[in-house]
Amino acid sequence: MSRRVRQRVEEKGKNKLDSPSYRYPVIGNDEDVAPKVQEYADWTSLPYDTVLYLFNRLNYRDRASLASTCRTWRSLGASSCLWNSLDLRAHKFDLSMAPTLATRCAHLQKVRFRGVDSADAIIHLRARNLLEISGDYCRKITDATLSMIAARHDALESLQLGPDFCEKITSDAIRVIAFCCPKLKKLRVSGMRDVSSEAIESLAKHCPQLSDLGFLDCLNINEEALGKVVSVRYLSVAGTSNIKWKVALDNWEKLPKLTCLDVSRTTIDHIAVSRLLKSSQSLKVLCALNFFRWPTGCDGVLERAAGALANLAADDKCSTEVARAGGVHALVMLARNCKYEGAQEQAARALANLAAHGDSNNNNAAVGQEAGALDALLQLTQSLHDGVKQEAAGALWNLSFDDKNRESIAAFGGVEALVALAKSCSNASTGLQERAAGALWGLSVSEANSIAIGRDGGIPPLIALAGSEAEDVHETAAGALWNLAFNPGNALRIVEEGGVKSLVHLCLTSVSKMARFMAALALAYMFDGRMDEYAMIGTSSESASKSVTLNGARMMALKHIGAFIKTFMEHQIFTGGALSFAPSMLAQVAEKARIPEAGHLRCSGSEIGRFVTMLRNHDDTLKACAAFALLQFTIPGGRHAMHHASLMQNAGEARALRSAAAAANVPRGARIFAKIVLRNLEHHQAESSKGKKVSYNRI
Repeated sequence: MSRRVRQRVEEKGKNKLDSPSYRYPVIGNDEDVAPKVQEYADWTSLPYDTVLYLFNRLNYRDRASLASTCRTWRSLGASSCLWNSLDLRAHKFDLSMAPTLATRCAHLQKVRFRGVDSADAIIHLRARNLLEISGDYCRKITDATLSMIAARHDALESLQLGPDFCEKITSDAIRVIAFCCPKLKKLRVSGMRDVSSEAIESLAKHCPQLSDLGFLDCLNINEEALGKVVSVRYLSVAGTSNIKWKVALDNWEKLPKLTCLDVSRTTIDHIAVSRLLKSSQSLKVLCALNFFRWPTGCDGVLERAAGALANLAADDKCSTEVARAGGVHALVMLARNCKYEGAQEQAARALANLAAHGDSNNNNAAVGQEAGALDALLQLTQSLHDGVKQEAAGALWNLSFDDKNRESIAAFGGVEALVALAKSCSNASTGLQERAAGALWGLSVSEANSIAIGRDGGIPPLIALAGSEAEDVHETAAGALWNLAFNPGNALRIVEEGGVKSLVHLCLTSVSKMARFMAALALAYMFDGRMDEYAMIGTSSESASKSVTLNGARMMALKHIGAFIKTFMEHQIFTGGALSFAPSMLAQVAEKARIPEAGHLRCSGSEIGRFVTMLRNHDDTLKACAAFALLQFTIPGGRHAMHHASLMQNAGEARALRSAAAAANVPRGARIFAKIVLRNLEHHQAESSKGKKVSYNRI
């Protein structure tokens, strides 16, 4: 991964779950190194918050199915916090499905749907408190359906239909919306034939809070009536033909609150643009992308305009302003409709930069939720131009760090598209290779996506990329393989495709410590024992052959994992640490062993638990690797060290660490690393207690 995007690895493993299991072991008391008796608790005994979290990770259909298993989960599954919003675009939703969800939707506030069948079914959800409705591919939606939706949802604040043409919607439906939804703040409709003055004046009269108004790709609009919507801040007429610009300018330049105007893909000329910018007292941003009446060669203007937005979006504060001014929509439309590769590349780069600030603003989610954004970026990964493919893959990589975006990318065919891209870029530029592997790394955070990537042939190209000469490609390929190796089926595929040799080579020779670290962790996942049972499926002869192959691969992997860890164990410092366990000596050991970039990695509870389990493995190398990994993830100052420490403390993992630090059969390196991890946990617990005390005193 490039230095520009290195911090984005923090989301790695954020929500990865183990393979489905209905029971989990409950370990004995703190004095037991290994429990004498293994007790089991079923999932219905999980804490309330944990079950709610699990429900929240499911799509609406699986959530409803799980809620039907018992009375306890039926009650939890109906919790209003789980049904505040629904994204139905990736699922079949029609009149037959609506009754299944209706009983849970009393508090539903946001819904996204796809197609006219879903639009008809929205009415039957009985969600009277809906605030936001967004529909894609509603070409066949009629006035009757839209009017009924508006009449049933008088609290509606946002209604968006597009980007395809809503040819059957007329001004009559707009008047009904205005009359029935007085709290409306945002209205976007695409492809209407005509928007009359009566319809627009109804909006001005009955919707005093309407600040975001868009009539896109319409044949005719009434320019004078739009000048009466004095509450509007953002106005889009992108793609709308037959605009009488003199009438429009005379009325729109007087709008008192107009901050951004999008006239992309219209017949506006540079004279009208200049007049608007000079005469309007409030206008700050004017978007005029694609098909202007400009001199020949306007493709270069589009490229430079998109490039300027990309540069602005690289800054956190500026990126917020670009998004607020309608930049997301304008850039998506450019990426979708422009055929000029230079403009496509800059539009994708701008979207990538907008999505790169996930920790500090909501642009990442906003880009993913913009109608047509993910489709456009996935299409651009199939471009014949390497620069376009590189920036599109980078944008998808950034977007994949948002949970909902990750799910949507996969639902729209992202796994297949990105696997195909990785397969095609073996001889491509370093930047394209890095982003192709990075996008797969981001998608593979989800266990379901990880399995799909392995099944669809994503492992061989990642192994090939791991052999690149570029440090940045090493890191993203190793990160993706680490994620994939969490699943035993994928781990076996990596072995069968010759990945052990590649990971071993990476582990020992890469200039990047991060690449070497993640390669070692991938190998540890593969040979901690979980893959063995999976590999034995088949005939006895096949199983015997696999066993021989795995034994040889295991010996090679463990040998070189050990060699990697020893490079962080300076003999003199380590000997002192082993003899005294004094804080000063342990601090020296930790400083020598630390990989600074590893502090940006964020692991799930399942991953942390897997490393703790490795501490009890019969193999000394895996014990040392597990302790070394936990040390990296908990060192004070790491971006997610407190998060990892909290996971371990809540799960009672200190017991296993104390056992490892004291056991005679644990190698010296693992004992010292385990001791340091214990000290890290104590440090974080003390810091957490200080924070709670300050909060209490303030109250």
